[in-house]
Amino acid sequence: MPSSRDWLTGGVAGVLACLMAAGCSTGGSPAGAQSPSQPTSTGVDVPASSSPTLTASSPTVTSAGVEKLLVSPSVRRELTAAYVAFMRFKPSGIAGTAANSVYYAYDTSTDVYWAMATFEPSAAALRSKPGSPMFNELVGMQDGGNQGLFTRTDGGSWEVEQAGDPPQCQIVKFFPKAVIKAWALNLLSCPAAG
Repeated sequence: MPSSRDWLTGGVAGVLACLMAAGCSTGGSPAGAQSPSQPTSTGVDVPASSSPTLTASSPTVTSAGVEKLLVSPSVRRELTAAYVAFMRFKPSGIAGTAANSVYYAYDTSTDVYWAMATFEPSAAALRSKPGSPMFNELVGMQDGGNQGLFTRTDGGSWEVEQAGDPPQCQIVKFFPKAVIKAWALNLLSCPAAG
């Protein structure tokens, strides 16, 4: 019979895998892909193997004035640092953003930046034992806790919220409709409160 630690570790891994799977919360590309990601002008990470050749073209601007921005390594680091601080995690417990999970945009009508990312635990966190701080972080990353929703004004700091469970409900509340449309998110309907 599996021990409670085996069940919890397997449960955490399973929940994290589900949350990072294609269509689970954002309807975007599979977040658990193993190939390295490369920033594109679409504002979304895509696997390097399927990335188009990058050009110096300007970001895409929608009719609502939302620009889908390049997802650079510095943006990923900023989002990871903001998420770690918000969650009060140890930086060594988070590996960074999951492949294909970062969405980034700028609303020209409000001068506000928007981002969404899913985070992965570090190898050290995955090896941690129940009761240790990093293991507690794994538990905190369940039920949408591994997905951060971000906003900031030009020159300001990132403000963070958790996506929660089910994530689509918080995503719809957090982001303006024009941003969701610019990202072409295919969200599941939000279940009615019971």
